Amino acid sequence: MARNYDDTEYRLNLADARLVLVNGNLPLDAEPAPALAVADDATGQQLEAEAAEQYRAMAAAAAADGITLELVTGYQDVSAREAAFDARKQVYLEKGLSEEEAAAYAACVCPPANASEQATGYAADILSPDCTEKTTRFADTRAYEWLTAYAAEYGFILRWPEERQAATGMVYEPGTGAMWGWKMPSPSARPDSRWRSSLRWSAQSCNKKGERLLRRTEIAPGVHLSWDPAQKFNRCRISIHFAFPARRETATAHALLPLLMERGYADCPDMTQMTKKLARLYGADLTVDARPLGANHNLCVSVTGIKDRFALEGEALTREYAALALGTAFHPYFVGGVFDPEAVAIEKQMLKKALEDEINEKRIYCQRQANREFFGSSPAGIRQEGYLEEVDGLTPEVLTAAYREMLRTASIELLVLGCGEAETEQVKQALLEELSHIGRAPLPLCENLAMPRQDAVRRVECFDTVQAKLCMLFTLGVPMRPDQMAAVRLAMALYGGSVTSRLFLNVRERDHLCYYCSSSFQSFTGSMAVNSGVEHADAARAEKAILKELDDLRSGPITAEELEDCRRSLLSGMAGIEDTLGGIETWYYMEVLRGGPVQTPDDARAALQAVTEEDVRTVLRQLTLSVSYLLTREEESAHA
Repeated sequence: MARNYDDTEYRLNLADARLVLVNGNLPLDAEPAPALAVADDATGQQLEAEAAEQYRAMAAAAAADGITLELVTGYQDVSAREAAFDARKQVYLEKGLSEEEAAAYAACVCPPANASEQATGYAADILSPDCTEKTTRFADTRAYEWLTAYAAEYGFILRWPEERQAATGMVYEPGTGAMWGWKMPSPSARPDSRWRSSLRWSAQSCNKKGERLLRRTEIAPGVHLSWDPAQKFNRCRISIHFAFPARRETATAHALLPLLMERGYADCPDMTQMTKKLARLYGADLTVDARPLGANHNLCVSVTGIKDRFALEGEALTREYAALALGTAFHPYFVGGVFDPEAVAIEKQMLKKALEDEINEKRIYCQRQANREFFGSSPAGIRQEGYLEEVDGLTPEVLTAAYREMLRTASIELLVLGCGEAETEQVKQALLEELSHIGRAPLPLCENLAMPRQDAVRRVECFDTVQAKLCMLFTLGVPMRPDQMAAVRLAMALYGGSVTSRLFLNVRERDHLCYYCSSSFQSFTGSMAVNSGVEHADAARAEKAILKELDDLRSGPITAEELEDCRRSLLSGMAGIEDTLGGIETWYYMEVLRGGPVQTPDDARAALQAVTEEDVRTVLRQLTLSVSYLLTREEESAHA
């Protein structure tokens, strides 16, 4: 039974109408009728009026720090909540679960209509432009780091924290599902911002003392161990990365592998058993995902959970996490020596649907089409998301062959974060034992590349859309050198990577030519992308304005103020790299893959401080437009 609390230790007004709890144990007995107001003009999402006011203030404060917040879901009426739950349940039905099982799984991610806080107007699902999907990757973004530090000052808390999954019964999703649930505490109950600033400064000073230095060693040919004891965290993380050159012949098979591997492994062969196992491990998290890294493909198996010393009954949790990660990576559930045919059939349909739905996400579709034109038949042009026409032809035998080829040829990076030296040694030995049974022949990874310069190619594809999409791709012409990274970061912040950039302030805000306009750089391919949403009639003007801002930065004045504003914004974002295990892992693994000396975050911050105006111009002068891809209505296709 829960303890009874009075209000002697807390400043709490139990009569406050804003104090409301809705969940599966305390369902709604009547439909709320909150007074609503638009909280995010860009998405049109509404919250309860006072919550909307606070959200606007929070979003403005984030923007001042160079962070863009996107309110993707706010208040939902009963029909919207029912539709959301039914859609989530349908995903599990399509995976072969029973009606009862599908409903139970769905309720752990998306509450039923009568148990959803979205009805109150106080719950907000928040994402950002660098993570537009509701996945745990949001936890690795600058927006999540900013929210973690500052959201409470505006009355927002992370509603379903990762470490409280067992108690809440909800699966951790840092931007949604596990919602940024807006609860309006009294002003006196909000955290003191001076304390928060002191806490962040203390964490940074510890980093500068060298307490977060990752150690990397080769433990077998093509196999490295990267270890960071990460003592300030109460959680640990074990990740196994497989990196190998992408091949056109196996691209679709490798796109399907993570879906199959995440379903279960030999000792835990189905999703029901896997969920129960993770729950017994105090809400541990298992992910299997894949991503393109230039001309290379990367598959990662990762397990995150609380450290051994926090186990209530002294369980050896790290050993369990290692067994789970290694089991998933090296002992998938096979039937007759190949992947389970039933699981293959289910996941093929999921992959097929995802590829078919690409065209419905016009921003993503436009960028992928531009990439296909830009990279052509080069190794970086392989569609690592898979080829729709090949999905039906995938068999358990084909998938098993692709999986075994990965084990044999991939470069392997074992990252152990938050574990002691003895625990890390045990994980290392367990991995080496697995590898001793495999005839390994690691292939060298593809080096960083760059597409050659060419006359700009302009392509137009016609759709009856409300908003046109424009993607422009530029090349350095030569592979990026690792020592250019600091200058590239500052160049992107100045040009289009922040709310103080030229594209944002001039093309979007001053000229009103774009709904959004931003630049990003891909170091593995030496390429810059500028993505924008525009009025159909303004597409040609927008392209000219985007090119003009680039030319102005190359040869025109750059004020000391804007240079330092962008530098400070980058440094502020980089200050949070070591605040999450995911941030540490992503930083160091990307450093390893880029080649050259591995920089610590402190090294990178020092390098950024040293970048000059001329360094920025040198990078920008190297970039030339190769492809301009436009999605627009047919009557506007004169852009071509």
